[in-house]
Amino acid sequence: MNLEYLHILKNLTEAQVWKLSEEDVFNIIELFRTGIVSKVEQSRYSKILENVFEVRTISFRQELTETHLRKLGFVFFNATSNDSLLIGIHKRKK
Repeated sequence: MNLEYLHILKNLTEAQVWKLSEEDVFNIIELFRTGIVSKVEQSRYSKILENVFEVRTISFRQELTETHLRKLGFVFFNATSNDSLLIGIHKRKK
């Protein structure tokens, strides 16, 4: 899986980022946390991703926030590095 997302990152452009799903972005974020991608590259790729996706990290305890963000179209994933966190990702409109 890491190789697949490393390949996606190496070829990532602002035009191609629209083809990614929220799940793809979550897996890329998880890849960043492994340390495989350098901080400089992470910064560059994050800027490209932020043009299309909004990412929010919340605690499991923030149920009202999660409900509100779901109504706005956020998709949530469990952070693998911390069991008490959820990562919400929303694809912006073109």
